[in-house]
Amino acid sequence: MILPKGTTGFFSAEDKPSQVNPKQFSKACFNLVSGMKAKVLCISTQLEPDKNYYYAALEIKGRSVLILCNTSHPYIAFAKPGEDVIYEDFFDDADLASVFKAIKSFEVLPADILNAKPEPNQLSELSEVEISEIEHWKPSRLGEIVFNHWD
Repeated sequence: MILPKGTTGFFSAEDKPSQVNPKQFSKACFNLVSGMKAKVLCISTQLEPDKNYYYAALEIKGRSVLILCNTSHPYIAFAKPGEDVIYEDFFDDADLASVFKAIKSFEVLPADILNAKPEPNQLSELSEVEISEIEHWKPSRLGEIVFNHWD
C-alpha cells in the first residue's frame, strides 16, 4: 500500500487534503450496531491538531472494539483498545468490514498491512512535511502512520 499525500494529517497550506465526512463515519457505525448485538460507547469525530483520525468505541458481543477512520482519506481499521494509548493491535473482522465495504466510499485496510513495518516505497507519495514527522516519531507499524496521535 502506497500512502497518498495527506495521510498523516500534516500538510502545507497548498497541500491540504479533503476531509472525510464525519457524519458519514458516524452513520456507518450506528448502522453497524443496528445489525449486530452491539452498542456504541462513544464516537469521536472532533478534529484535533494532534490526531488524524475519528474513532468509535463499540461493545460487540461482550468485547471492546475501536473503529478508526483517517480524517483525510476514507481508510477504516479495527483495533483493540489500549491501556495507555487509544489503540493497540489492528485486527481483521469480516462482519465489521462488510458494513463499511457496503458503503463504497470507505476502504477497510487489512491488519497485516497495518501491523507491518513501513517500507520506504509505501511513503514515496507523502510530502516532505509528512516524512519529517515520520522521521521524528519513528512509528514501527504502517498503521501508526495512517492513524496517528502526534503533536
